[in-house]
Amino acid sequence: ASLIAFFVGLLIFRGKEISVLTQFTLALGLFLGYFTHLVLDEIWSFKYITDEEGREHLVVKKSFGTALDFGFSGAQRYTEGIISWALVFVLFLVTLPALKKIYFALIQ
Repeated sequence: ASLIAFFVGLLIFRGKEISVLTQFTLALGLFLGYFTHLVLDEIWSFKYITDEEGREHLVVKKSFGTALDFGFSGAQRYTEGIISWALVFVLFLVTLPALKKIYFALIQ
């Protein structure tokens, strides 16, 4: 999902009258913001519980591993994972000219 946000950001900012590096920075900000959100979701899938004797235990919630998986966890989600990665691939191809401009702007 973070990669999709990055590529969609490149598409959104592509037609604007801003520099290529600024477009890249804005799209990278979308990627990092979304990725940070997913990492924080994973962190919050742990919780402390206190037993009757007052001892604390770290417990993993059922949601652990769902935010940062690659879309292939379970038979139901297999199709969703293929669709998501196909979308990433198509968006990569669509934004390839912009990525080339960004690459050449970065190496200069």
